[in-house]
Amino acid sequence: MREEAVAFYFKETQPDEFLCICGIKRKQKKDSGYSNLYNHITGAHPQWRTEILQGQSTLTGVTQSGKNLFLWIKWITDCNLPFNFIDEHCTRAYTNLDPICRQTLVNKVDKLVEKVEQNISSKLPEKFGIIVDGWSVEAEHYIAVFASYQENGVAKH
Repeated sequence: MREEAVAFYFKETQPDEFLCICGIKRKQKKDSGYSNLYNHITGAHPQWRTEILQGQSTLTGVTQSGKNLFLWIKWITDCNLPFNFIDEHCTRAYTNLDPICRQTLVNKVDKLVEKVEQNISSKLPEKFGIIVDGWSVEAEHYIAVFASYQENGVAKH
């Protein structure tokens, strides 16, 4: 049952590193069993037996294809990878994620951006200020953009 539970909840993202469907990362050497991963499951997912029998996580309520899409987007964005990364032979050969079409991924990311823009614009008042901050660490450069406004005399960012 341990192996089945681990296979249901975790995908290997790097050698000896696994990502749970709830977003938690755990390390586990392949030759040392499943204790670290299994302990996470039993502690963080109290209904794990029922969830496995139902075939989906009742904690998230997200379909397997939704989880798959989320993990592809997370991988691409967290590692700053180009969208064509998913078309690479090695990517397909070494991932446990279900395959996805690059154009489908791009379309879903575009829709996600639209939703985030709508969410932000619905929360901003008619008048607000923009704060831009930039910095670098060695050869990597970063930029952040903040909106600033007042609500009932209190500054919000």
